Amino acid sequence: MRKNVILSLILISGLWMPAAAQKGQANNSKKTTGHELIFNVKNAPDHKMLLAIHFRDNLVVKDSAFATMPGKFIFKGDNSYDDGLYTLVSERKTPYLNFIIDKGQHFEYSLDTLGLSENFSVKNSEPNQVMLNFQRKNNEAQKKAQTWVEKIKAFETTNEKDSLTLYRQKMTDLNKEMVAFIDNMIAQYPNMLFSKMQKIYKQIDIPNAPEMLDKEEGLEWQRCYYRTHYWDNVDLTDGRLIFTPAFEPKMKDYFDKMLKYMEVDSIIRYTDILLEKSSHDSLMSRFMIDWTSRFFQEDQIMGHDAVFVHIVKNNQLKGKCPWMDEDLISRYEKRVTRLENILIGQPVPELVMHDTTMLDDARHMFSTHRMSKPYVILWFYDPNCHTCKTESGKLQKLYDSLETAGTRNFDVYSVAGNYDDINAWKKYVKEHNYKWTQVGGNVANYDYLTHFDLNGYPGMFIMDKEHKLIANRRIEIAAIPEYIQQWERMQQHIRERNEKEGK
Repeated sequence: MRKNVILSLILISGLWMPAAAQKGQANNSKKTTGHELIFNVKNAPDHKMLLAIHFRDNLVVKDSAFATMPGKFIFKGDNSYDDGLYTLVSERKTPYLNFIIDKGQHFEYSLDTLGLSENFSVKNSEPNQVMLNFQRKNNEAQKKAQTWVEKIKAFETTNEKDSLTLYRQKMTDLNKEMVAFIDNMIAQYPNMLFSKMQKIYKQIDIPNAPEMLDKEEGLEWQRCYYRTHYWDNVDLTDGRLIFTPAFEPKMKDYFDKMLKYMEVDSIIRYTDILLEKSSHDSLMSRFMIDWTSRFFQEDQIMGHDAVFVHIVKNNQLKGKCPWMDEDLISRYEKRVTRLENILIGQPVPELVMHDTTMLDDARHMFSTHRMSKPYVILWFYDPNCHTCKTESGKLQKLYDSLETAGTRNFDVYSVAGNYDDINAWKKYVKEHNYKWTQVGGNVANYDYLTHFDLNGYPGMFIMDKEHKLIANRRIEIAAIPEYIQQWERMQQHIRERNEKEGK
């Protein structure tokens, strides 16, 4: 049946697309043979049709054609389209048909406006005939399943066990029938794009864990197996898959769910494996590098900026992205340079600054490396910043409550960053009388604004007793104790694991 909801339909100029796609050149064909796609749409009221390709979460308009006669639309040209899954869209943005372009680009498709696949037919396109056969089989199965689900619900109400068993078995058999149909299609047409797209949807069979492992170890073994074999059903050497709706959800599931809360080193390892597997197809490789770079650049999880830095240093900055101009490469390089100083685990250079007396006297100069507690919060603020005042107030309450309870395990090294108004800073310190170290002014032993990439206030960093960063962005003030506890638990887990593995 025809979809009732269409993905966002956009012009091709509004979205990143590979260069080949922008120019309308075939990516997989050895020679350009042009295209002639004829669509006969019964009872279509339209004067114009749009041709849109699936890319990421969008349908991207590739072409349009006016009716040569009522219901007949011909897309014809000297260039070839990119292989992928397409949608024929009416001028009112109603989707009429999903079809495949898989090398052959001279075919004729007859359909109606109701989306009834049993009334569709296609000439001169084996890939579309295979896809149409699948759609008919799937629609038939859905109708049966809907009927049997309704019967199961009814028999559950009346508690007719024999009938329940019968229709539940019918559902099981129907599912096995569809799986067998798809498996047979994939085996018969292994290189066909539609087969590869359907293969992506197949679940990975996870074996039982070795008996020698306990329950938790067994679960971890199975999780590791799934991560390792996640891409088994995806041909990462076929860039055409990025023009299907099956591919990007696979990416999102992998990075958003499976890798999201792993240690950064593990995320990097799995990402490198994926980029290596996709490096043998230029289109797929470009998509993967751009997608993962953007994902980790925008990711808000603490520490994941290290993954972004790793990807860029090993790809964009190593000449592996010829599609990028020098200006873009330069921006990546500058961003990486700024981030490298403040990645989790990086040592923090000793920062020495004056207090409000501004005297060049050891008693009035304070170092980040000479604090008494095992953790130090580096707190950068502007005395005239309203948010800074509010957050500093929250920090003071936390500081005082933990001090009263005898559980405060951090010091605060507070730096006033507004050099232009030292008197305002002095007044601010006097009025608030915070109990932690207060420094500022326009003199320090190094340019901390650049080192910490400070471009707004307030800024927060937390370092441990070895003067290494454990937090490189501002978190909720009330969450600081829990964050430190989680960090300590994670470090303990890593130590125990390394001892177990003999590292």
